[in-house]
Amino acid sequence: MRAFRLGLLIASLAIASACSSAGGGSGDPLPPAPRQDRNLILQDELQRTAVSDLFEAIRNLRPQWLRQSPTVLRQGGEGSILVYLDGVRYGDPSSLRQISVNVVQEVRYLSASEAQARYGTMDLHGVIAVTTRHR
Repeated sequence: MRAFRLGLLIASLAIASACSSAGGGSGDPLPPAPRQDRNLILQDELQRTAVSDLFEAIRNLRPQWLRQSPTVLRQGGEGSILVYLDGVRYGDPSSLRQISVNVVQEVRYLSASEAQARYGTMDLHGVIAVTTRHR
C-alpha cells in the first residue's frame, strides 16, 4: 500500500510539472493581453465604427460617457457633460455631432473630479476631451 501511495505521489508531481511547463516551449511567459482603457477611445477603434460623427461613435462604443450623473454640489442636476476640443471648451455632448471621426486622434472621458482638476470648477458632470490629428 505504501508503494502504491509513493507511486501515486510521483505520478501527480510529474503531471503537475508537465502542466506548468507546457505552453510556449521557450519557457518565456506569454505577454499579457492589452487592457482596454474604458476612459479612452483611440483613432483605430473609431475607424472600425460605421459612423461618421463622433457622437454616434461614442454612443456605440462608450454609451455610459453620455449618461449624466447627478452631483451633490448641484442638487437640481443642472448642467451637463462638457466637450473640450484640443483643450478648448467646445460645447455640450450634442456638439460631438459636428466632429468627424476621421479627424480624431483620441477621445478621453474625464470624471468630474479629473475634469475640475484639469479645466476648473464648471465641469461638475465630467468632460469628454477630444484630441484631433494635427497635420
